[in-house]
Amino acid sequence: MLPGTPILSMLMLTLLATSEGVPFNPSDANEEPTPVFYNQDIRPILSSKCFACHGPDSAARKAGLRLDNAEDAYRDRDGAAAVTPGDIENSLLVGRIHAQDPDDVMPPPESHKSLSKSERAVLVRWIEQGAKYELHWAWIPPPRPDPPTVSGDSMRQPIDAFIRARLEQEQLPWKERATRETLIRRATFDLTGLPPTIEEVDAFRADTNPGAWDRVLERLLSSPRFGEHWGRVWLDAARYADTHGLHLDNYREMWPYRDRVIELFNDNPPFDQFVIGQLAGDLLPEAQLKDQVASGFVRSHPTTSEGGAINDEYRMIYSVDRTNTFATVFLGLTAGCAQCHEHKFDPISQQEYYGLYSFFHNTTEAEMDGNGKAHAPVVKVPTQQQSSQLSQLAEDLAAAKKRRDAPHPEMDAAQQVFEQQWAETSRRWQIITPEQLTASGGASFEALPDGSHLATGANPAKDTYTLTTLIDGATYHALRLEGLLDPSMPGTGPGRSPNSNVVLSELQAQVVAVDQEMNTIGDPVSISFTGAWADHEQPSYPVNAAIDGDVTTTNKGWAVSGFDLKEPRTAIFSSDEPFGTEGMARLTVRFLFESQFSQHAFGRVRFALAEQAHPDAEELAWIDDHQDNGGVTTTDGAKRDWNWVTGPDHPVHSGERSHLQEVDPDRIIQHYFHDATSTRTVHEGDRFYAWIWIDEQQPAKTVMLQFHSNNSWDHRGFWGEDLINFGGLGVDVVAHRPMGELPAKGQWVRLEVDASHVGLAPGAVIDGFAFTQFGGKVYWDDAGFLGYGEKLELEPLLSTAIDQRSDKDALKVRRWFRERHSPDYSVLLEEIQAMEKERSTVEGKIPTTLVAAERMDRRPARMLNRGQYDQPMGDPIEPHVPAFLPPMPEDLPKNRLGLARWLTDPQHPLLARVTVNRIWQQLFGTGIVRTAEDFGSQGEWPSHPELLDWLARDFVDEGWDLKSFIRSLMMTETYCQSTRFTEIDLERDPSNRLLARGPRFRMDAEMIRDQALFISGLMVDKMGGPGVKPYQPEGLWKAVGYSGSNTVKFKKDKGEALYRRSIYTFWKRTSPPPYLAILDAPNRETCVVRRERTNTPMQALLLLNDVQYVETARHLAERLQRDLPEGDDDQRISHLWRLATSRFPTAEESEQLVSFLVELRAHYGENEAAALELLSVGDSPRGEAFSPAEHAAWTLICNLVLNLDEIVTKG
Repeated sequence: MLPGTPILSMLMLTLLATSEGVPFNPSDANEEPTPVFYNQDIRPILSSKCFACHGPDSAARKAGLRLDNAEDAYRDRDGAAAVTPGDIENSLLVGRIHAQDPDDVMPPPESHKSLSKSERAVLVRWIEQGAKYELHWAWIPPPRPDPPTVSGDSMRQPIDAFIRARLEQEQLPWKERATRETLIRRATFDLTGLPPTIEEVDAFRADTNPGAWDRVLERLLSSPRFGEHWGRVWLDAARYADTHGLHLDNYREMWPYRDRVIELFNDNPPFDQFVIGQLAGDLLPEAQLKDQVASGFVRSHPTTSEGGAINDEYRMIYSVDRTNTFATVFLGLTAGCAQCHEHKFDPISQQEYYGLYSFFHNTTEAEMDGNGKAHAPVVKVPTQQQSSQLSQLAEDLAAAKKRRDAPHPEMDAAQQVFEQQWAETSRRWQIITPEQLTASGGASFEALPDGSHLATGANPAKDTYTLTTLIDGATYHALRLEGLLDPSMPGTGPGRSPNSNVVLSELQAQVVAVDQEMNTIGDPVSISFTGAWADHEQPSYPVNAAIDGDVTTTNKGWAVSGFDLKEPRTAIFSSDEPFGTEGMARLTVRFLFESQFSQHAFGRVRFALAEQAHPDAEELAWIDDHQDNGGVTTTDGAKRDWNWVTGPDHPVHSGERSHLQEVDPDRIIQHYFHDATSTRTVHEGDRFYAWIWIDEQQPAKTVMLQFHSNNSWDHRGFWGEDLINFGGLGVDVVAHRPMGELPAKGQWVRLEVDASHVGLAPGAVIDGFAFTQFGGKVYWDDAGFLGYGEKLELEPLLSTAIDQRSDKDALKVRRWFRERHSPDYSVLLEEIQAMEKERSTVEGKIPTTLVAAERMDRRPARMLNRGQYDQPMGDPIEPHVPAFLPPMPEDLPKNRLGLARWLTDPQHPLLARVTVNRIWQQLFGTGIVRTAEDFGSQGEWPSHPELLDWLARDFVDEGWDLKSFIRSLMMTETYCQSTRFTEIDLERDPSNRLLARGPRFRMDAEMIRDQALFISGLMVDKMGGPGVKPYQPEGLWKAVGYSGSNTVKFKKDKGEALYRRSIYTFWKRTSPPPYLAILDAPNRETCVVRRERTNTPMQALLLLNDVQYVETARHLAERLQRDLPEGDDDQRISHLWRLATSRFPTAEESEQLVSFLVELRAHYGENEAAALELLSVGDSPRGEAFSPAEHAAWTLICNLVLNLDEIVTKG
């Protein structure tokens, strides 16, 4: 063999040289040969039998030969080629497909594929006719071919012309128009998924005016049921479900997406805009809530939160799912093959697959769904009623808050007097006038009138401020640092960094005695700070980290957020020991800003000293003469007011009344309130208090205070014996905290509980108090908070002159004063709190739904070796589309929105074709391309290729109007044909691919169930809302569930939820609704654009025996009696038949049913127990209009009719 000679060429040459001749007969020269086309005749053969080894996949390619493109097939291989146009003698392919030797024949025996005699002949004729290759038909933008001319009348509808021309070519007759009863039943099912009513049928039969059919279609297209029916079909493609799908398969709240799909199909936006919304609604400029909801299509795939699951792996799995779904739903391609290798049949390289993948690899959701219903990103989707409630509440709140903050001359004057008195009597802090204030980084400090100092000039990455001031020794225990705002700061917050954040790494201080001349005496003494408080701190950066002595760690300290909180900040640092000894002293304080974050120092500072860290505590009563805080008031387990008593017969501590509680010695009694509308917030250092008087003659053994926060009472303190078993017995925990001996009897005693001691930290919201005792007689009086925390926060503001306060600070002080000194203001605040609580309640009930969101920085995508998540290869791959499709314009963003706009370009070859094919499939049972999911080389050749192109072009040119397009199909004579089946149909077109008769096929599972509910009168015609759970056998969910799953146990709904349309059925991915799955509904784990249509015994058993079908038969029997109370058997049989089939029964049909009815009456007349058992099926009660025997007999008649082939078939 000569070097470089391909083995294939040598084998072929040898074969041709040793053969007796090529074993085929050329076309007779006197006959006109049948034209052979590559796309229609050759590509399907080569794709099925040859491309696996001689196609696009270079890794799997044998002998270096490609048969999927002309250049390679024609290539000269030392005097011969695999395909030589017009020359069968020199086409190596011909010899190999006719070879007898198993070592030479193609396809080889080990492929388990072979060519039929007719396939070999077609290949030979193709070569003989020039072996012309064609670009795959689906990759070419659809032209708008002229409708063909047919014999006889010219077709008014171009669609009919295409169909009629093909029928004439195949010598198949055209069927007559179906009856009006058949047509309205067909159309009503096709547009709404439900049968027509008898009234609608009769109205159509009676309408003899022109346009009657068009009016029927217009009515049905305008029905909201249109969106429910066609939206349900879309949900198969979107793989919508109500659970996550993997591992626990927990509940996922996503039904607002389902409802939005229904709404969109009813609203009928241009389909290209619908597609853009599904793929990238979140990325639309000025995207609205409804656009975000539509993007749930991207988030509808299964997810997991299984322990041990690997983030990288599942991120890849999700992106692969989206990529494959995109390719199937919008391109009609099986792109998933290219995840692991070059596509074996279509021109999609692995590189191009990951270019598509890159578009979907950049969303923000976490890889683990947390087993929660709302796997972020999510949006809240309020109902119309909730939106109205929130809008009204917002209006009322705005008005109330305006009244709250409005000037009030009387209260404002009183506040001014109060502040003057406070300045004279309560001002604890002494503003420091520094002897010296320097910055190690070179900044200068400008003294301002309010005693603060503004840093100017140098702003280094790290800095240390050093304060020196003279003080009276042995006087002060606390130092206050304020970080104030100033317009000169770069981020308009308290810090000098661009984001206004601050980190105080460490605080150091020392004090040294000085003489009269200010000379130091002795050595400086370091101050040990033991306490720290701040009005704000960032997570993981508490204020006490600034006094821990660590000066080397750069990722710690007290941090404040100036980026999002443009507010002044305050911190107080205290020492157990006074600063210095008696006499004059010099205090030096160093503020270290040594954080790893650059320039994180305060820009404007003010310093002050105080004798103690916090002001004196004071009582703030919450309950005194009334419990008027709202919420639920309870006495001894009953919702009623407390036992209020007055003096002088009873002791009273405050006001005019106390509340008495008296009980047997061995009983627990309590009175309490919770869920108050007027709540209280815990501040630093707060204690709870309550005044009690324990009767000397009938003392309690135990008294307890309980505090309600965050829906929990587990915050308790008790005095006396450990007898109240709330939170345990014999334990010392926040839910059951021993506080000491029982208080003294016969006198008022104040009980006190430190909030932190019972697990309530600053910021906790308290909405209830409980007063509990074990036995005896106890008077309870005023109760509330004992603290200083609120004053601690307000002191810096009160210390600032009124004219120097910001508007925000002035408002804060005003609110604080009015709340404490104005009863009317307190009432107003309670109204505001009540409205805010109501708003919170409404917002808490608002459903959420998963939406897509794009990362700010693109996540790199790489090719994965054999599709393995942990084997990335090469450089990151930018988002791009396959080269065989139109290029993506440069001005489009390389994200999902850009991809969607590329996809919906009017000249795109696939979207319109794929879409109109699925619409055709929905109406006619089979698409023009039967393989709706595969328009590639392995897909089936279109039955009417020119019609498909014409439809695609028409759909786009007419504005992507879905309803108009569906109407155009249903206006055709093709659609309106009778379904009558003849011998010639059986012989030439048994599957009705050529449409010589009207469409007739078994309906989808949802249509069959909904029909039964509708005819029986059980259907609840309510749209939207959470998924419902109708009847299904026990244990199905448990068999596939984990004990920790919230969907492991199926709990059947009750009432109207049992009778909703099937689109609203709760869809658990690992156990889909069995009454739908048995009739070929998908599991929604992956997208499905073409449902299987099987015929099994299980389906018949379901329709005969399942609870919901027996129940609908029972109610249908009752309906017959209601509709025709005086009717005889024949009349009721006729009525039943019309309800179910839309037509009148034949005499024979009526006779058979009446005869069966007589038998059933006799049977149940003798077996009333059997009748009652039958009539007990289902949750709905049995009507009492007729006897059990009569009811049962008619139930089985209805059951029989609902199971007829004509009923479950659309025809």
